[in-house]
Amino acid sequence: MIISKNEIYDPMDDHNILFVGPKGKGGIKAVTDTYSTEFKPFKIIYSQRDGSRMTKTAFAFTAYVRFIITLLKDRKIKVVHIHSSARGSFWRKAIFIRIALKFKKKVIFHSHSGSFKDFYNSNSDKVRKILDRCDVIVALSEQWKSFFNSIGYISNCIVINNPIVAPSITPRATDNIKHILFLGKICPEKGVFDMLDMIIAHKSDLEGKVCFHIAGNDQIDRLNNIINEHGLSSLVKYEGWVTGEQKNQLFNDSDMFILPSYIEGVPVSILEAMSYGLPVIATDVGGVASVVTHGQNGLFITPGDKEQMFEAIKLLLNDEAYKNRLVANALETCENYKISRVKESLSQLYANLIDK
Repeated sequence: MIISKNEIYDPMDDHNILFVGPKGKGGIKAVTDTYSTEFKPFKIIYSQRDGSRMTKTAFAFTAYVRFIITLLKDRKIKVVHIHSSARGSFWRKAIFIRIALKFKKKVIFHSHSGSFKDFYNSNSDKVRKILDRCDVIVALSEQWKSFFNSIGYISNCIVINNPIVAPSITPRATDNIKHILFLGKICPEKGVFDMLDMIIAHKSDLEGKVCFHIAGNDQIDRLNNIINEHGLSSLVKYEGWVTGEQKNQLFNDSDMFILPSYIEGVPVSILEAMSYGLPVIATDVGGVASVVTHGQNGLFITPGDKEQMFEAIKLLLNDEAYKNRLVANALETCENYKISRVKESLSQLYANLIDK
């Protein structure tokens, strides 16, 4: 699919777009929340929320009803832009895709999952039947686009960057401690428990020098049990699930950002950290390499390599000039991910679909 740079539709045509995505906590919600700052009006059907299985099922059912009513009432909608992860998220979105097609809407499938390749390989025939019906597949990076190309989606797969809003920079109080931020789901796949193992192994090296701030949801009891069992309360602070001003303050008060994941799409948290001038330690998984270049605007470590993680932290603690070079390059990288630029790319995409 070829999109002309001249085909940017009028902002009033935001009326033509309906988004579908989760209401719960996570990266997809962060993306759609950022979209809401640029799209006027911002039309969205929330497909899922946090809670018990019964709560989730009831919410999903009412979401399908709201979706149908919206398409019946709002005749301006021409494009349905569906944001999806893998597994259950994908199967829920498959129903939205079928409904949208019944209403003869153009459908965009926007893949956010770091585990989508494994999910596809385990369900290729069923997943393909859904993807084949979509007008466009949006990938988060060139690496993910290559995957979709490899399974046959070449002419209708494009890359749209994850967006970030301009950071809200405030002066921070200085102390003698360096603050290291982890922001994400608290689970083994994100490497957070590897990080705790590293802290335990190097407790004497880190004590009095650094404090790790962990913000997120999921396996909170396991996290707190490890902190208490190993006496890490002076080294590790659990910040809860943070949004808005609380998240901004954490970015402002931190000296570096770490995300030692095993699987990823393209994490919004890394982009946000870069925009706040934090050096990033991450793993070369999923589409992270589309954002981070080792030794230029961040550092890569091998997933699960706790000694490498410690050495990367030690390097940033001890070499201020090197850290500052990473930060300067990271700030430049962020320019391509500003919501205004992402909106331009989306506008070209929508214009192309609407004109078909």
